[in-house]
Amino acid sequence: MRVFRISTHKSQFSSCSFTSDGDSILGGKSTGEIFFFKRSGEKNQSKSYKLHDSNVKKIISEGNILFTASSDSTGLVWDKEREEKIRIFRGHNGSMDDIDFIKNQVITSGQDGVLRIWDKRIPRVLEQIYHGFNLTSARFLNEENLFVSCGMSPQIFLWDMRNLKEKRPYPYLLKSHRNHVASLAFSKKNFFFSFDTSNIINRWVFQDPWIFCKRKFLEREFKIFPGYSKKKISEISKISCDLKQSFFSLGGNDGKSYIFFQQTGGLYRKFSDHIGNVKEVCFHPKKNFSCSCGDDGSLVIRKF
Repeated sequence: MRVFRISTHKSQFSSCSFTSDGDSILGGKSTGEIFFFKRSGEKNQSKSYKLHDSNVKKIISEGNILFTASSDSTGLVWDKEREEKIRIFRGHNGSMDDIDFIKNQVITSGQDGVLRIWDKRIPRVLEQIYHGFNLTSARFLNEENLFVSCGMSPQIFLWDMRNLKEKRPYPYLLKSHRNHVASLAFSKKNFFFSFDTSNIINRWVFQDPWIFCKRKFLEREFKIFPGYSKKKISEISKISCDLKQSFFSLGGNDGKSYIFFQQTGGLYRKFSDHIGNVKEVCFHPKKNFSCSCGDDGSLVIRKF
């Protein structure tokens, strides 16, 4: 199989992901459904679950557990084997646009400008960080104490959980973008990538968490321009990194999916698989497969 397409036509896909074992593909629909697809030989299995009231903006998984964020202002921890909700994260006033986790720690961000910190075992929010503008993304770095956030600002905010516990909620500001930062992605190779509305992608190097106080924590390395015309921040594709630490990906509003080298930022492949905006391009955890989704109501699985 080099290309396999799944089309729904009745609704758009706004997010996609492989399960952590790579056996299934997950698609988040504009209707609030999570679409599961598994291909075994010549047999296809698919099923949809209505988990949210509106657009599913982000899906990530660990084993049988899914974490989702939705424009209905809620996030979920969901057990796909038992088909039951483990935890519902409520509190955002507006769309919840992103979710990430490490161990039991969960962070959510949304258009109310608040980053919320949760423990997936506890129903109440642990911490709230007010930014004063819409947030588009938040990501943990190598450990549960360190995470970054971004949104309708050219700056990226680097937070240390230990400072929050000591009631010193002051971030370190990472400055290089000139326009709003739309998306963040972390690589296991101690890189993270940021993408802004002027089509610039920066790579930042995670040097050593113990020199955080010296303000030499990260440094910018390169910029690339993926042929992406300037759009509203809510319509811009999410960056993704593969677990092999080789590639990162991005979708365009021209129907194309782009795959880049993490080390150099050079373009590796591009595919014309969609019509209109490509919302997300994600990687298989073990094999050289990608999955993309877009406004044309299709999921495309491709070998690259």
